[in-house]
Amino acid sequence: MRMVIAAMIASAGLSSAADAVVNTRVDWQVSLDNMNWSTSVTANPGQTVYSRALVSYTGTATPVGLASMTFQPTVSNWDDTPPADMLLPFVNNGQGSNTSTPPGVVTNPNDPSQFGRISPFGRSSTSSSSAIRGFVQTGPGPATNPVPPGTWLRIAQSQVTAWIGGTGNTTGGSGVNIAQLSNVGRTTSDPAFLAQTQNIQVFKFGVTLGDLTGRTMVVDSPTAGFGNLNSATGEREVYWFNTLQEATGQERGTAIVNTASIIVPVPTPASVALLGLAGLVVTRRRRYATA
Repeated sequence: MRMVIAAMIASAGLSSAADAVVNTRVDWQVSLDNMNWSTSVTANPGQTVYSRALVSYTGTATPVGLASMTFQPTVSNWDDTPPADMLLPFVNNGQGSNTSTPPGVVTNPNDPSQFGRISPFGRSSTSSSSAIRGFVQTGPGPATNPVPPGTWLRIAQSQVTAWIGGTGNTTGGSGVNIAQLSNVGRTTSDPAFLAQTQNIQVFKFGVTLGDLTGRTMVVDSPTAGFGNLNSATGEREVYWFNTLQEATGQERGTAIVNTASIIVPVPTPASVALLGLAGLVVTRRRRYATA
């Protein structure tokens, strides 16, 4: 696990406000079973790995809950050569909201088949043209839109095809929008307000691994890809509600991100031999079955 701050991201051609007041922490976790979560897992080709983002308030105020943030999850060392890594589908194909039919959010985080924004954080609706999806991007790219070396998965809205900082992706406003309603504008169809400030589950995605071994995949959400850009200060803010009578959340600051790792080791000679033996047994069984 590593902590991603502006100084570390700058080496990849990204930047962030220098004088931001940090009041939020985003922790990425990974799991092999959608139940036991940690900052690192070891997985083999063909396995599915689950990733989730937890958001916590770290400031000195006493907010009543998370209002909104926008971010762009990324995964490094992505395998794009068949049989390639595969991002599993988001609920409703990444479209909809808390109140859409069908829902555009994960209604049960414990369900291993549900991926996307987690209710009640689907306040903002997405359409077919702005659906949440994955982009596979290979760097380094053009000087005006540098993608770090290697191949990456980046998750954002469909219309944001450029890497973070590129054309159409400078404010971060069309990343994955995480937001819930206060009492302002609330209707009976809206999910209940989540009055939680620590370890809030806001987003989950799943990846089925391709056959590339000997790599470590880092799950991240670079701070330079956050939204809620303050045009006056240049800070990319996270909003928290001080009261339920606020429309957008008046407690504001920036975030730090703790990443998670997916380790795909090189098979040992013993495991390779076992795989070969298993293949031989299967072949013999098939021959006997057709005899």
